[in-house]
Amino acid sequence: MKNCNAMPDIITIGKGMGNGVGIISGVICIRPIAEAFSKKMFFNTYGCNPVSTAAARAVLKVIKEEKI
Repeated sequence: MKNCNAMPDIITIGKGMGNGVGIISGVICIRPIAEAFSKKMFFNTYGCNPVSTAAARAVLKVIKEEKI
């Protein structure tokens, strides 16, 4: 694809985000969508898993530091 400047509204991520530790996923979205979610009750089956969350935070830190 040549010079595609398309910007998605929502991206879902998972598996690699936790580097194989536990079950974790995430959603990246534009601010208006994030703000709409903040006004609703949202839950999931695998929420609040501290081990998976710590692994994902470490992975995201590396991605940010190495500008991947």
